[in-house]
Amino acid sequence: MSAQERASVANPKSTAPKIPWLGTDWDYWFDRETWSSLMAFLLLSGGILLVALPNTTEVGRLTPKSMEATDLFSALYSILFGILAITLGQAELSWGHRLSSQEHFVHLFSRLVVPLVLSLPYWILYIFANIMSPLLIIVLLVHFILYGYVLGLCGWRLSLMGQSEIFQFNIKYLSYFGLVAITFFAAPLQFINPILAITEILGENGMAPALNLLGFYTAWLALGAVIAYLILHKLNTENREMEEYENELSRR
Repeated sequence: MSAQERASVANPKSTAPKIPWLGTDWDYWFDRETWSSLMAFLLLSGGILLVALPNTTEVGRLTPKSMEATDLFSALYSILFGILAITLGQAELSWGHRLSSQEHFVHLFSRLVVPLVLSLPYWILYIFANIMSPLLIIVLLVHFILYGYVLGLCGWRLSLMGQSEIFQFNIKYLSYFGLVAITFFAAPLQFINPILAITEILGENGMAPALNLLGFYTAWLALGAVIAYLILHKLNTENREMEEYENELSRR
């Protein structure tokens, strides 16, 4: 989007009611643009969990899982959350100049926390049904915050390209599923695959040694740093162009 186009877009203040104890509007956490994506994520992941869980007798007796069906939940949850994170990142563009560059990064983080908190009961039930350590809840939250935040940054950078929604839609799914597929089948790249990473965390003893996932987190942190730099560079360039455009208008 050019500086002229950005300057021509109004950025009205939100009229949504505020959350007293947070001092923010409700739409700071979720709005109409992302509400349907959030609900789809919760419904799909919840439905998958219900299908994949052991039967009620096994859960009641606290017996270990007798099949690998619950692994399907962790894999599909990772995929669904990844897609949602990219979508939330794309939605940052609609906030325009309501937030500063730094506030945008905090805002994206805040929005990613919402689906994690709302889906936390899924993981509690999953861990209870499969007799795993409760400490896994903390590990999973940290894992998905990092994983989701990097993908959210990717979605935000995609939205700054100024392309059509159809183009962004195609790029989002092609690039994400391409990444998952290539890193799943290419042995040298498997250490950065999100599905294999969550499988490692939930592996034999219910908690993978940190060393096993060092490559995953290092690679994703590096990717996040690069994308964040590209976002800041793009925003600074557009702000500079906008200032030049406004100065030009004032001289006329």
